[in-house]
Amino acid sequence: MGDVEQVVFAVLLAIGILFIARTFLQAGRRLREFFDDPNKITPPGKAVYSDLREGTYYIFVLSRYAVTRFVRRMMPNLDLIDGMEFRVRNLNDDREIELEEFTGRNCVRFGNKRSKKGIYSVRKFRLDWGGDVELEVSGGRSEDNDCKVFISSSKLPGAGLVFGTVGRVFLVILVLGALHIVIMNILERLGIVVR
Repeated sequence: MGDVEQVVFAVLLAIGILFIARTFLQAGRRLREFFDDPNKITPPGKAVYSDLREGTYYIFVLSRYAVTRFVRRMMPNLDLIDGMEFRVRNLNDDREIELEEFTGRNCVRFGNKRSKKGIYSVRKFRLDWGGDVELEVSGGRSEDNDCKVFISSSKLPGAGLVFGTVGRVFLVILVLGALHIVIMNILERLGIVVR
């Protein structure tokens, strides 16, 4: 009767592989959408972020060359922002917002070895009330079209997607393991499987 158990295991394994493959495909699509978001500026340039809520916001640099590995720590490639000027203006009252230095404390790297991209924070600012904000980036290496700059309310934008994907895969494995045990118990009670 070991054949029945093998069939049940094979079916659950196939279902698990399909669910996990679907999860990774969705994560890849959402990651591409994150990278290609039109609100990311190729310096020099400017963009308007509408209807931001009150809170702390971070200015990030996104690039294939943003993050380097130094021994065991990820370090920001500060050459990317060499000569860049960052300005944030509240469009509601046409007032410039003061920026705080926040270089390199928040780093994250995405992707595989061939297409690694990374981000790191360069400045932060506090928005005391909601509204529209304009980010302007001037200077820097305008010939490097790989580099993008954007605003986020998250300290590690995109990292939630990575952790969420890993969590969903782990959950699928747990559910399928529990389902395997339940199915085998039912088959044993029905006398189809003898242990």
